[in-house]
Amino acid sequence: MKAAVYKGPCEISFEELALPSLLDDEVLIKVAYAGICGTDLHIFSGNYRTIPPMVIGHELSGEIVDIKTKQNTKFKTGDRVVIRPTIYCNKCYACLRGYKHVCKDLTMTGIDYPGAFAEYLKVPLDMVYQIPDGVSLKEAALIEPLAVAVHSVFSSSLKIGDEVAILGAGPIGLLIGQVARLAGAAEVYICDINDFRVGKARELGLKAINNQEIDFIEYIKRNTGGRMADITFEAAGSKYTAEVITEITSIRGQMVIVSAFRKAPEFNLLSVTFREQTVIGTRVYSDEDYRKALVLLQQHPEITGVITHIYSLKDTGKAIEAIREGKDVLKVLIKCQE
Repeated sequence: MKAAVYKGPCEISFEELALPSLLDDEVLIKVAYAGICGTDLHIFSGNYRTIPPMVIGHELSGEIVDIKTKQNTKFKTGDRVVIRPTIYCNKCYACLRGYKHVCKDLTMTGIDYPGAFAEYLKVPLDMVYQIPDGVSLKEAALIEPLAVAVHSVFSSSLKIGDEVAILGAGPIGLLIGQVARLAGAAEVYICDINDFRVGKARELGLKAINNQEIDFIEYIKRNTGGRMADITFEAAGSKYTAEVITEITSIRGQMVIVSAFRKAPEFNLLSVTFREQTVIGTRVYSDEDYRKALVLLQQHPEITGVITHIYSLKDTGKAIEAIREGKDVLKVLIKCQE
């Protein structure tokens, strides 16, 4: 099979690899589309735990072409599926209490094990989910980041009529904005420093500004009558977002941290104390979040408006470079079949 292989910092090689051989309770998937995630960019830069050579990529849709199991299973060859790429130890404190997504030894397909930038991929059977009727393979490739957004929004106590702010208008920020609005937010305000992303946010019905041109704190204050945002989602992982998040969040408001900061930022704990604010951490998603995301995608296909570009498998390296260069792209998919 053909695959895009991460060989080391800033190097992707298009290679011919052996077809994966199935072990018990595994399925072989013919990959249709695979999405490029921010984590893939960190891996490509050499700033992540992934050990080369490795086929990376953990967002995908495809079709089952082989199953090896003695269990009764609802799946069969030909089924259109997505995968949840998280792998749990099932032994630690978190796993035994039902919080498997924060497993002490959490690993992931496409990071620790061969991933989706290939024509075929094998995964454990319990990681596979059926694609709902009416959802295309292209749309379904968005399920993993959508599950992140679902987990983020439903980790908060968002109520109908709440004012929501989002720091960062990348794919995750824009998906959070759409999920928050569907969950009942009265208004969603979002900022970014990239004009293309700001424009896309406006196309999707969000109130968006470039925070290098307009002060986001003053913008939120003006639009909420001084009340500020009831719930703020941090989805940029920058020094700026850590500095302003407490200022744009209301008294007794919530701050949901979605980004994985590479370095611990400065954060105004005095504001958290004096204004009785709440900070909520989030990590990936649960099984239930995945199921909610699949239903949401079936009911609201407009969510996939964050997809802007599709590259061929042989051009995976070029696709990653285009995102790193800050070109006019949002969610980029790799088409894994000719």
